[in-house]
Amino acid sequence: MPEPRTVWLVEPPRNVDGVEGTLMLEHDPARLVFAAREPAGSLTIPFDRLQGVRRIRGTPILEVRHRARGIDQEVFLYFTSPPPVPGRPQPTLPGSTGRARRRERRKALTWLWKRNATLKGVVQAWADAIEGSRRPGGA
Repeated sequence: MPEPRTVWLVEPPRNVDGVEGTLMLEHDPARLVFAAREPAGSLTIPFDRLQGVRRIRGTPILEVRHRARGIDQEVFLYFTSPPPVPGRPQPTLPGSTGRARRRERRKALTWLWKRNATLKGVVQAWADAIEGSRRPGGA
């Protein structure tokens, strides 16, 4: 079982900037716990509501799909501080190419790719541990 780890929780569209906290696996009861440094941002996902988990290729991000209050939800766990969110889309003027927005997106992706080089194994280990714990007799 992986050691508790500092991550940032992103819950689009409610929270796109990320909330810093600690990620933990608990086995009695079986659940994934994100304990936010801010009291309002914590999240607990019982394994019976967990629908799937995967590492987003090329990034230090874990995608977690779960069901809460009867609704399918998706959260993202960043194993590094999230890059600055590119500015909101601005209306383009005739003849405008949107180069500035593409540059911002590329800069954010480069930020994640660089951090992925050292965190890929850690993120995959968490994905494997969560999936392994969900299986009968996995804990």
